[in-house]
Amino acid sequence: MTEEIMEVWSSLPGLMINIVFATLFIGTVLPGLKRIWNVGGPQLAFGWSLGWGQYVIGLLLALLILVPFYDMPPFVGALIEIGFEGGHGTAAGLQETFTDL
Repeated sequence: MTEEIMEVWSSLPGLMINIVFATLFIGTVLPGLKRIWNVGGPQLAFGWSLGWGQYVIGLLLALLILVPFYDMPPFVGALIEIGFEGGHGTAAGLQETFTDL
């Protein structure tokens, strides 16, 4: 690919992830609060457990292996959570955060 194409395409992941989530509920009738809590409560607890687990495992991996043996900064442990729970779009949108690694 040419440099011009790469330059234009490099800004798209951050924009596209916004479009995906902005249009997620278009045309959906929202249920009542009780139904939302009954269906969404367990999903929220499960999602938080996975998210915190990924942070904990990532940071432990970083502090016990990556920092002492590979001389990486401790916040590299957050990359696991960003890549898995957030997905590739979030990782691409946050790529400028980790450019100093």
